[in-house]
Amino acid sequence: QENEVTFGFLGSARPNKGFENIPIILESLSKAKIDFKVRIQQAIFPWPSYLKALEILNLKYSDKVKFIEGNIGIDEFDFEWNLIDFLVLPYNVEFYKYAGSGLLFEANDRDIQVIAPFGTAFSKDIEDYGIGFLYDTSKNFAKAFEVKFTSKEGKLDYVWATSWGVSTRLMGALIMAHSDDDGLVLPPKLAPIQVVIIPVFRDPSKLRGAQIA
Repeated sequence: QENEVTFGFLGSARPNKGFENIPIILESLSKAKIDFKVRIQQAIFPWPSYLKALEILNLKYSDKVKFIEGNIGIDEFDFEWNLIDFLVLPYNVEFYKYAGSGLLFEANDRDIQVIAPFGTAFSKDIEDYGIGFLYDTSKNFAKAFEVKFTSKEGKLDYVWATSWGVSTRLMGALIMAHSDDDGLVLPPKLAPIQVVIIPVFRDPSKLRGAQIA
């Protein structure tokens, strides 16, 4: 439909990222008489309040919602970006201040408007970008991936795991800090050798063609 708006809740759902708020958001959209569709990326590892919100969404908004796998590939994720008008990040900022930064950068690159609570925004510097912050994931991922160790008592137990927040967001911070509108710029310590390509042509017509290209 011409006036229909598509909202995307992209990024695999995790605790404190506000999945439980999605039914409330959709109710507000309905009350405002907004003609909308929603594409929601699901969780890889569900939790109780997530399942309750999922049940409400299936019950009340089955005609509005399209669910996406939590672990889709890069090409599929790229496809999803092309289908939405707004990216919605309903994060609980109090508990997850640094969540979603990568999605914000992606949305900015694609000129997609972002709807998010106050406090979820571009960071003013690399420190606020959440690089190297330690997140205690307890035994959740250990149980999901069956990662165990043998204790001093000789018994198998799940490991206690942490996440250091250094992954693709590191590349995002690098580009954010050093690049500009003309393209990618890498800092000297990463790219210590600069190369300047100077084309040399004996035939002026070929030089003109290179300048146009």
